[in-house]
Amino acid sequence: QDTYRNGFQSNNVKFPEQFVVKFFYSEALRDFCSRKEARLLDVGAGFGRNVPLFKEFTSDITCIDPSPEAISQLKTIQGIRVKKFEPPEIDLGRAFDIIVACNSIYYLNPGANFEDYFKSVVQMLSPGGIFICSFIGEKHSILDGSKKCQHEVFEINNKETKFIDRCGQLIFVPEKDHDFLKYGLDILSSGTICDQFDHNTRHLKVFLFKKQH
Repeated sequence: QDTYRNGFQSNNVKFPEQFVVKFFYSEALRDFCSRKEARLLDVGAGFGRNVPLFKEFTSDITCIDPSPEAISQLKTIQGIRVKKFEPPEIDLGRAFDIIVACNSIYYLNPGANFEDYFKSVVQMLSPGGIFICSFIGEKHSILDGSKKCQHEVFEINNKETKFIDRCGQLIFVPEKDHDFLKYGLDILSSGTICDQFDHNTRHLKVFLFKKQH
C-alpha cells in the first residue's frame, strides 16, 4: 500500500501493461469477448491503468484493491464498480468471465497461504472463464537481498529507492514446475518478460489460463 501512498505508481494511469494488451488481442480472448458481454474482475487494480483497455471489450468491470489511495483513484473512473478488499479475503457475491491479476496476486500478507489465496480467486471464475495473471521471476531486481521464508515465498529486502517501500513484504515466486493444473486451470498461453532499465531487471512470468468446465 505504501507504493501508492508515496506516489511511486502515479504514472501508471494511462498506459496498460503490455502483456495484458497482447493477451486481450490474442485470438483466444478476442473470440471469447466477442461472444458475450463479459463480466470482468481486476484484482489489485492499482490506479486503474488497465481499465481503458478493458473498456474496449466489456462495460461490466469490477476493480478491487487493498490500498485506500488506489480505491480513491479508481472511484474517479466512470463506468466501473470499485471495492476495497484485504487479501486473501475476497467475497464479491458473483462470478466473473474474465479475471485479471496484473502484477498483484503474488504479494502475501503475513500468515497468508498462496494456494488458498489463488484458489479463492479461481473460485470466482465462471466455468470456461479466462484468467490472466503475472508472477515475479527469480531474476527480478526486487528480489535482490531477499531471503527465502518458505517454499516459493521470499521476504523483500531491497533498499533501492524504487523498492524500499516494499521491504519486509512477502512475495510468492513460483518455481518452474509449479502445477497450475491442480487449481482446475488449463494454460492457453504463457511467456516470460525479462528486460533491463536503469540498472534494474524486470523479470515476469505471465499466463493466460482457461478454467476447466
